[in-house]
Amino acid sequence: PFLTLLFIVLITEKENKTVVEGKRIDSPRTEFLMKPPVHADPKACPLCKLNLKRLNYTDVLILKQFINSDGSMMSLADSGLCGRKYRLVSTLVQQAQKCRLLPCPEDTPVFGPWEQYNRYIDFPKRYRDQPMRVIKKEYWK
Repeated sequence: PFLTLLFIVLITEKENKTVVEGKRIDSPRTEFLMKPPVHADPKACPLCKLNLKRLNYTDVLILKQFINSDGSMMSLADSGLCGRKYRLVSTLVQQAQKCRLLPCPEDTPVFGPWEQYNRYIDFPKRYRDQPMRVIKKEYWK
């Protein structure tokens, strides 16, 4: 949320006291940061404010904000998300953990030796894998 950085300027030690002084400096990346729309509801969840259309399991930097340090998903109250976005984020976190893009919790079961191999989730399903939807019904006589 802050568009400034904090740099430590001076550290002094006097009579068993350590004084650390900091100075806020404008970030060089302020023009690249995403700003929420002005008309957004202040009570809305963070993802609804940003109006992200295609959130995917490969968006690890966004999903990482909603997991704990041990890899488990935050609770609904702690995350600040609405119910719909919480279900979406929890599904995407599980997919990212299966693909080993995010750390898994310690108690995650390992089912076999194939767990070490890479996984990819094809989402959404491609039409070429469903020929009945692509080819017109009149040709299936």
